[in-house]
Amino acid sequence: NRSVREKLADALTRARDSGFLNLDEATYRYYAARLEKTPVSAVGELVDLVRERRGAEPRFLMLETEDLRDPETLEHDAEAFPEALPLDNRALPLAYAYKPGQTDDGVTLDVSVREAETLTPAALDWAVPGHLGQKVEHYLRALPKELRRGFVPLAETAKSLAEQVAARDRLTDRRESLTQALAAQIAERFRITLDPAVWADKPLPDHLRVRVRVLDAKGNPLCASRELAEIDEALHLQKRAASATVARIEPEAWRRARAKWETPAQTSWKFGDVSERVLVTEQAGVPVFAFPALQAEKDGVAVRLAKTPEEARDVTGRGLAALMERQLSNDLGWLERDLRAVKNLGPLISTLAPAEELQAQAFQEIRAWVCGRTVAPLTAAVFGTVLDRAKADLRGIVPRFCDQLREILTLRQTLMVQPGAHAGLERDLAALLPPDFLRTTPYAQLPHFPRYLKGMKLRAERWRQNPAKDAERAAQLAPYVVVVGKLRSREGGEAFRWLVEEFRVSLFAQELGTAEPVSAVKLDRALAALQHGIVVARTEPPPVAKPILAAGMTEKKIAPVKNFGALDRLFPR
Repeated sequence: NRSVREKLADALTRARDSGFLNLDEATYRYYAARLEKTPVSAVGELVDLVRERRGAEPRFLMLETEDLRDPETLEHDAEAFPEALPLDNRALPLAYAYKPGQTDDGVTLDVSVREAETLTPAALDWAVPGHLGQKVEHYLRALPKELRRGFVPLAETAKSLAEQVAARDRLTDRRESLTQALAAQIAERFRITLDPAVWADKPLPDHLRVRVRVLDAKGNPLCASRELAEIDEALHLQKRAASATVARIEPEAWRRARAKWETPAQTSWKFGDVSERVLVTEQAGVPVFAFPALQAEKDGVAVRLAKTPEEARDVTGRGLAALMERQLSNDLGWLERDLRAVKNLGPLISTLAPAEELQAQAFQEIRAWVCGRTVAPLTAAVFGTVLDRAKADLRGIVPRFCDQLREILTLRQTLMVQPGAHAGLERDLAALLPPDFLRTTPYAQLPHFPRYLKGMKLRAERWRQNPAKDAERAAQLAPYVVVVGKLRSREGGEAFRWLVEEFRVSLFAQELGTAEPVSAVKLDRALAALQHGIVVARTEPPPVAKPILAAGMTEKKIAPVKNFGALDRLFPR
């Protein structure tokens, strides 16, 4: 009976018509009609009844598909509801089930671990063409009301858009997700520009989303989800567990991998191209990978195998910095000597920190910036390019750095004697420019400091005009300033700190511009991500912000007043 029901459920799921039969109700009526006159209250009674009736009725209580629904009324479109999903010259089987409210309702794709790694959201979006019209209609209905009006009648518009995005998909060979294709088609047809992210928090109903189930070599399920990110995370945990088990139970597999892939310490790049990962062995169908890393050692840098990508990333970061520093030793030597020019700033640094200490901080800051660069992929050619760029960046850097530092410290000096400033200015200035600010500030962030300080100056000049408005803006900023101190030591906390500084500028000195769009909503999202352990960091330093308003930003120079009669020029009638 279960087999018959599953067969019909498969057909119902792929049927063209939407008049789905409630199989639970139909099954109940089937049994009720045959057991109504012979009440059964226990399994034993049911077994006895079946044995008694089977002699005269061999198929007593044995379901047929027509007992639940006439299969002739089900029109199955093989093209709209395919049996398999083609992917990289393979056909991955699709299973259909009509189980409303259950986890496996709708379409399930069974894959191996290796196949799961090749899946993309776009591939799943287009897996079942028969669902396309319903998906498009869902997305249209999810739009704000003022936009939705332009697509009335929704059902007809959704049908035509579904046909158009399907044609577009065939041309692009599934390089776009459905939301990307739909946004592009709407822009082309209706001249309405939509960001696909508008649907990010409007997910499709589960029965319209492909459920991915990952199986091991024996066909046992390892994990299942309709979100590829959840699949990736589950497989990542599976691989970590398998790696730890193999390292404990099969150390010979690791020894063979180390003998094959690890190298002696080198003082220059002699590793060739370093793979992102290498196969160690397989355990119950789950591949166990090792992750080559560049490890800093006493005699140089060597390739060592890490058990997790996170470990490899951390080890490689330190190894690359050590290798870069060896290659730049002469350049860094000249840098350290030339930074004695910091002492020429004289009075500007006297109230901050000793010149020797600032010089040492500056050297650490610039060395960390020039040596801590990303090399991806790990190849000799890419490393050579990054090294050449680092050498070029070091040429003439000291005069530029000293000019930058002079501007920052001059603005600091101005703020320290700012007349009639608001109460929080001294605190804000000390937080931005503590005595060790060069040691704790990334070099790439320094170009933004003049703008931060100018923003403080504008606030100090304006707050007396409208203290209530200043207090209102300060209240918007305050919760994030408090959080910065708590999260600064956490990974990603530093990036959040600079977002807060940009938000400060946007509140009190909007005309100076910001390095990137920022708002309270963006800060709330970044904070939530940090609290959940998700790091959203910039891989490249943002460009220095340009003022939003170009006019009125330069001060008009006034000729010096040489006598009392000339005072009339300052007060025109």
